[in-house]
Amino acid sequence: MKDQIKILLLEDSVLDAELIKRELIKGQVDHEMLVAHNKREFLHALNNYHADIILSDHSLPNFSSHEALRIVHSAGINIPFILITSTMTDEFAVKIMKEGAQDYIIKDRLSRLPSAVTNVIEKFRLVREQTAERVKVNEELKSLNHRLQLAANSADLGIWDWDIVNNMLNWDEGMYHIYNIGSEGFELVYEAWASRLHPEDKDQINEEIQSALRGEKKYDTEFRVVDANQHVHTIRATGTVEWNETGVPVRMIGINWDITKRKLAAMEREEIIGEMSRRNTELEQFGYIISHNLRAPLANIIGAASAMNDPELPPEDRIIFNRAVHQSAISLDDTIKDLNHILELKAGNHTREVVRFSDLADDIKMNIQNILVTGGFSITYDFSAIDELFTVKAYLYSIFYNLISNSLKYRRKDVLSRVEIKSQQVNKKIVLFFADNGIGFNLEKNKGHVFGLYKRFHLDFPGKGMGLFMVKSQVEILGGSITVESSENMGANFRIEFPSI
Repeated sequence: MKDQIKILLLEDSVLDAELIKRELIKGQVDHEMLVAHNKREFLHALNNYHADIILSDHSLPNFSSHEALRIVHSAGINIPFILITSTMTDEFAVKIMKEGAQDYIIKDRLSRLPSAVTNVIEKFRLVREQTAERVKVNEELKSLNHRLQLAANSADLGIWDWDIVNNMLNWDEGMYHIYNIGSEGFELVYEAWASRLHPEDKDQINEEIQSALRGEKKYDTEFRVVDANQHVHTIRATGTVEWNETGVPVRMIGINWDITKRKLAAMEREEIIGEMSRRNTELEQFGYIISHNLRAPLANIIGAASAMNDPELPPEDRIIFNRAVHQSAISLDDTIKDLNHILELKAGNHTREVVRFSDLADDIKMNIQNILVTGGFSITYDFSAIDELFTVKAYLYSIFYNLISNSLKYRRKDVLSRVEIKSQQVNKKIVLFFADNGIGFNLEKNKGHVFGLYKRFHLDFPGKGMGLFMVKSQVEILGGSITVESSENMGANFRIEFPSI
């Protein structure tokens, strides 16, 4: 508020005018005052004085506060108006406030006048600033709308305009193209647009729109829509809200554009990067086999063969070297067999068929029946949720067999050992769970190596570390994924997900 207030006082009583002025001085209101004693002086002051506020007596000879207030409004003068009167009924107070007065003061209670004047002027100042800001925003919106239309004409964009008060949408041709719908038969209301949203995105997008309407954040988001052909599109959307002078949102305009292809391309890039990473890991595994598992026995064979060429080699040493050659040859043969298994797995194009989980589990139980009876080990399963998968039977059998045999191999001797298998249908995926109560392993220590080739966590048990590597490879070839949770002496829990075809 500026330092000095210019006050136009409509008052025919010189004494009352002096009392009002003294009360303002007493209240430390720095002001300049012009007193109009009648209608003629009042009209002249409106045109020439440019007051910040009008204080008006209610009843003057041949003039009243009602008429003065109407003249102010008719002239388009937007300044506060306070009525000062001798008496005031509740009905009259309501009427004068409805007509546009900001406050009223009873003459025998003038002590409230200074605070009433300063408060009303401060409120008007704030309203003017807010109005100016909204005018600026509205002008920016008009400019934005123009720019958006130009952009839409040169790009695959859709422009939308939502009349919030009347709940009506205005779409350009680009919007109908993006949503793959015709303009006929589509009701341009918010609910019709919302019905096109993907069910999983509705709550999030509705909350983002409400947040924008409350002025909490900018509307800048992505969501999915389902068109008339049940095709899913990913939409990028931005929008700007327009409020009226009281701060109520009345309009929202913005743009949409279809980013489905870009999203798919990004997903493909991620898949390619993931595949390259996986292949790089496999190359490292093969490098390990070549550099260690093949070279070591070869070096032993070459060394032993060279030693046996010595004609003076004692017979007992020749026997030792012969045994070493034999053992190294067996080791070399095992490694080559492992390589063949892996290469056959990668290159195989096996026929898919409908496979029942319960049939696989029954078959494996039958094959290891003797161990189950004598070893105190149980296999239980529940495939009531889903019992079928269209897949490669040989691979799925190998997955079941390896996980079950691992549970049997690494069982604890101090408890009744078991493995429990069950299936679930989760978000269009078939999920298999294998859980045992065996010796488990330290997952934190071995994270990243669980499914590695020749990785072993219990050296006191026989094995080569091929089982889980083969399981993971087969699961991925079938289009699935596998994860594990485990801790020492608390068993292992494997989760396998396959796409539901």
